[in-house]
Amino acid sequence: MGKTSLVYKLISETQEDAPGLYFFVGRKTETVLVRTFIQEVREKLGEFVPDGMSSFRELFRLILEIGKRKTFTLFIDEFQEFDNINAGIFSDIQELWDEYKKQTNVCLIVSGSIFRKRIHR
Repeated sequence: MGKTSLVYKLISETQEDAPGLYFFVGRKTETVLVRTFIQEVREKLGEFVPDGMSSFRELFRLILEIGKRKTFTLFIDEFQEFDNINAGIFSDIQELWDEYKKQTNVCLIVSGSIFRKRIHR
């Protein structure tokens, strides 16, 4: 069983106690990813998310705000792919997490993998 399966199983099994959000970072534009993630927040948390949100920073801040009143897990899979989409997202996450970590009830899990092609000489 791989790391994604393990975390996804954990989120599924604890869904009644604390819902879980699963964000897969595919190679899409930031706007398209954010739209997909917004749907996940609306469906799994039953929260209002305004239309027109296009940056992950905005969405992550909203998620941390929701976490002030709800307990849930946010699992970001293939986290390293943010580097191909907008490398600034890493700094945004760190800045916002530092600001909210003592006030929010979000369990943040990130997972990724790096594949390096071997160069034969």
